[in-house]
Amino acid sequence: MKPIFINDYSVLCALGGDKAEIANNLFQAKSPLVPYDELLTSRPACVGKVSSKLENFTKYPEHYCRNNRLLFTAYLQVQKTIEQMKVRYGTHRIGIILGTSTSGILEGEHAYQYFKEKHVMPDAFDYHQQELGQISVFLSKISGVLGPSMTVSTACSSSAKALICAKRWIQAGLCDVVITGGCDTLSAFPLNGFDALDSISAGICQPFKQDRDGINIGEGVGLFVLSQEEGEIEFAGGGESSDAYHITSPDPAGSGAVRAMELALKDAKLDISDVGYMNAHGTATLKNDQMEAKAISQVLGAEVPCSSTKPLTGHTLGAASAVEFALCALSLSNEYNPKRYLPFQLDNGNYDPDIERIYLAEQGVSWDKPVFMSNSFAFGGSNATLIMRRR
Repeated sequence: MKPIFINDYSVLCALGGDKAEIANNLFQAKSPLVPYDELLTSRPACVGKVSSKLENFTKYPEHYCRNNRLLFTAYLQVQKTIEQMKVRYGTHRIGIILGTSTSGILEGEHAYQYFKEKHVMPDAFDYHQQELGQISVFLSKISGVLGPSMTVSTACSSSAKALICAKRWIQAGLCDVVITGGCDTLSAFPLNGFDALDSISAGICQPFKQDRDGINIGEGVGLFVLSQEEGEIEFAGGGESSDAYHITSPDPAGSGAVRAMELALKDAKLDISDVGYMNAHGTATLKNDQMEAKAISQVLGAEVPCSSTKPLTGHTLGAASAVEFALCALSLSNEYNPKRYLPFQLDNGNYDPDIERIYLAEQGVSWDKPVFMSNSFAFGGSNATLIMRRR
């Protein structure tokens, strides 16, 4: 079966608004997360906010929301490649599959607050703005592609599931090209939901550390153009599992996480000795880090460099897989990372002695094996692992 390549990609997150800016900030020993003081409990928190300029659009007011402005900005950065693909393959042979967990719920929150005060919904609000599926409908409209279009919403694994499905669509002959990834936006609903679970960190999150106290929520978008046209980076494999252990807590044995990683390696036809880096899910919650360290140790051992980039981006929810996969692509890129630095673990140290030992990469460490893995584990035991390699 012919391999699938990443022909273009874009990413926006707290680290910056384009690939060059993000790559420059990725390897700095400083978190860009900012304080957030609007939790209903009034507890302190930090969030990963996109501070770069977002593009506006006016043609589809029913889809106007911050989430789609993020997506539109990312789309413009890969638009040239998409237009070239439309000429080569035709609009009907290009599909879209995206992941999200909040979509335009921020606009729903604003509309409800307006309703509470004015007793009428604002004229600019349209229910379509907060539908989960509208994110892919919107991208289909602005890009002009006519192939299959779908949205995946499986919480934190949403965009990983979208990427894996995109790979299958191409391999099955349903599409020649798929635009895929994920997008999510900061809003009060998920922030207060995680706070109700006592899962929000009071400061910058500290994955795998003894005194970790929870996650930071962030926003972002990662967008990929996939096809069988050869490129610098191959989307080599993906693995999925569902352990269904608990609605919010992961299986402490890590069996589902192990299966996702093993299936990804099998799909990529790679051995653990080929792996040069693991981008961990690394939420800095007590149970996730305990489970994930155990799973990584079981599959990869304690020698493969690992890190969680969530102290730099926040947990971007349904977009997390796509954002972190894009950070892996930047790290493998000769253009954006000529010194081959690995994404390192911010403020490395104070490792939790009660969890399995994995190798957390330090600043300045370079990669020597061009195969990167990325884990995403979601509520309900929805697990996914992605693998890319530089050719």
